[in-house]
Amino acid sequence: MYTKHSYYWFKPKKVGVFAIYYPTNFPGWVVTLSCLFYLFYFVSIASQISSNISSYIYWFLPRAIIVLIVYDLFCFRAGEYPYWWRK
Repeated sequence: MYTKHSYYWFKPKKVGVFAIYYPTNFPGWVVTLSCLFYLFYFVSIASQISSNISSYIYWFLPRAIIVLIVYDLFCFRAGEYPYWWRK
């Protein structure tokens, strides 16, 4: 049976004042696992090409921020709006 909230890929969970999204459907799991894959891939590449921690951070951090922003956009666009933010 089709329900109103069955098409959301992510659902929010309140942690303090923040909303943390977790996947609920198959496409949400695909997006989440893809982002984790890219983060681990970038960690492995950064550890191979960098000789010190400074170059490791400079190489890894911009790519990790981009991956996390893309994940956040997926959560925002395909996720349920947190009901506690409505006033």
